[in-house]
Amino acid sequence: MVAVLPSHSGGVLRRDFRGGIPFAVSAGDRFTEVTEEWAKNATSYPLQILGDTASAVVHYVDTPGLFGAEIRSISAVDFRDGKVTRQADYWDGRRNPVIADAGPDGQYPYDLGLDTVEQKAAPEMNRTAHQLNDALSAGDAEAAAALFSYDAIFEDITLRTREEGQLEIGRYLQRALAYLPYGPGTTLRHVLGSVQGGGYEWQTDGQPVRNGIAALELDGSGLITQFTAVWDGSRMNDSAIQALAALSIET
Repeated sequence: MVAVLPSHSGGVLRRDFRGGIPFAVSAGDRFTEVTEEWAKNATSYPLQILGDTASAVVHYVDTPGLFGAEIRSISAVDFRDGKVTRQADYWDGRRNPVIADAGPDGQYPYDLGLDTVEQKAAPEMNRTAHQLNDALSAGDAEAAAALFSYDAIFEDITLRTREEGQLEIGRYLQRALAYLPYGPGTTLRHVLGSVQGGGYEWQTDGQPVRNGIAALELDGSGLITQFTAVWDGSRMNDSAIQALAALSIET
């Protein structure tokens, strides 16, 4: 089975595949070498879909039989007329052997296929995503925390950290925001999803971590009940990752 996509981008592997991407078995030659190495019991499946028929943010799991290690990714997916027009995958490349196949920085596809789609996120999601990115980019922890519901959850898949409740989230951002990849100076690139769930893709300028994605779930009043970020930790050394993770500990 082949899903033919005008654009399928790998934000971690620095690849932009246009014309065809195999989800299971490729009928062509472009990816035959890759797919023949997949274990027979290898699977990729969605854990959660946040969005609607225009655009969505999807939490995926790839079992080790596909790429040598389990991958927990978040994908940005755009649709038109019931078909996928763009998919960009974000995940943490640390400790994953497939990262050795990443393209050189000079070939990084910075647009990640955004030139092929229009933004169709619900107005409520678009507003909240911009408000949050504006606050994080400005280093304003208080303004960012105010966008979360009282019992919200703030999770970073790459750092393996989880903060529970608006008050704890606010304290965490006071400690960590200046150092997070999606913090000061971050630019919002693309918003996806519905009034209830979706997220946004972000990028940085001149930083080791160049981009990532944040999945958002909203309540009826537009407050964020769940924030989940993922980015490529392989672009930072272990000591830097450990220092960031340590900021989640309250002393």
